[in-house]
Amino acid sequence: HKLEMKQSDFDSNCFTLGDETTLNLKKRIEQRGIPLKNWDVKIYRGIITGFNEAFIIDTEIKEKLCKEDPKSAEIIKPILRGRDIYRYGYKWAGLWLLKIESRWTNQNRSKKAPEVFFKESYPAVYRHLKTFGNTKGKGKGLYNRDDQGDYWWELRDCNYYPEFEKEKIMYSDIADRLLFVYEGQKIYTNNTVYFLNTGNKYLLAALNSMVIDFYYRQISSQLGNAALRAFTIYVEQLPIPKISESEQKPFIEIVDRILSLYYPYLFLRQ
Repeated sequence: HKLEMKQSDFDSNCFTLGDETTLNLKKRIEQRGIPLKNWDVKIYRGIITGFNEAFIIDTEIKEKLCKEDPKSAEIIKPILRGRDIYRYGYKWAGLWLLKIESRWTNQNRSKKAPEVFFKESYPAVYRHLKTFGNTKGKGKGLYNRDDQGDYWWELRDCNYYPEFEKEKIMYSDIADRLLFVYEGQKIYTNNTVYFLNTGNKYLLAALNSMVIDFYYRQISSQLGNAALRAFTIYVEQLPIPKISESEQKPFIEIVDRILSLYYPYLFLRQ
């Protein structure tokens, strides 16, 4: 079987193998839309801890740490993983991140020894992390992992922590189809989730559409028979039509109705 293609069907960013109908549809989608990278939004990756066993905890441990030292709550944040993300919704698994930022110790300790300062500031969290000191896990262990800040108790440097506290559109890095969800509860994510720094619900509707899912499959590689990897180099190429605010309104209303169905299930369990 021979598939004839024109040289113009290939470009510097990607190429698509398909019949003429598929290629023509792809071109029409591109002509009607503006690439996501030109929408004045940025794509960010979730937190890489280098040792999830220590830094990502369940609600039972979170409550234990807060009971032992109420100040622990200052550095404990709810967190989502890629497997928790659905189309328009997410199912929070009751997991929390110990968020000790890079440079926090040196910026606050004055003349105190670094580890003494950490131990005195958050004694319960300190004791928790120390229990993993001799555990290697899958990598180099808590003390010697590559992804850390100035000290072993700190996370790697990240200059966009404030973005986690704002409205955003999240998506899983691996799924059967593209999955985007609105999030406005200041939830953090691990490195299997990426997000756009916008709460634009028209954009959310477009990204979750079958048209965009079809287009993405034409320009990206797939895992096995179905799974997609949401690589930034491809996601930022997704062509979204720019329409007026009045034209966006019906899409936003539909998204709000969908979210209202999910909303009772999105609250964090206390």
